Amino acid sequence: MTMRPAGRVPEGTVETILSYCHATLQDDTIDKIVPYLQQKGIGIVAASALSMGLLSNRGPPDWHPAPKEVRETCAKAAAHAKSNGISIERLAIQHAFQKQSVSTVLIGMATPEEVKQNVKAALEALGKLENPNKVKEEKMMEEVKEILKPVHNQTWEVGRPENN
Repeated sequence: MTMRPAGRVPEGTVETILSYCHATLQDDTIDKIVPYLQQKGIGIVAASALSMGLLSNRGPPDWHPAPKEVRETCAKAAAHAKSNGISIERLAIQHAFQKQSVSTVLIGMATPEEVKQNVKAALEALGKLENPNKVKEEKMMEEVKEILKPVHNQTWEVGRPENN
């Protein structure tokens, strides 16, 4: 991940960047450029906390650009969380909202029920609502991170090669 545009324009020109799938349980490479962004006063919008479906029980769409190993490992992590009664979506949302360096988190939602669940997960992550399952979810977060370790920060290129 590079910051070419922000480094090529006068300071103050870029106020915010949108980082897609780089502030997630599977890929938090945004952390590498946070000091630079903070030094420049640039805010971060973290898009796709669920990594375009990788971090969901539904799984990603067929066209998802992630390598096979990443897709399979994320599916394994989702199945593990689900078998323990915890939604990987909740964990992914909590992870994204707990990143102090991120100004805004964007999450795609398809149903009113998903909106309710995701807002609740976000408010709990921010400490605005009590989470009665906090200890269990923290333990599961560590287990899921351990499962994802072999593919942690593996990303994929999209768009023009010079922008990757």
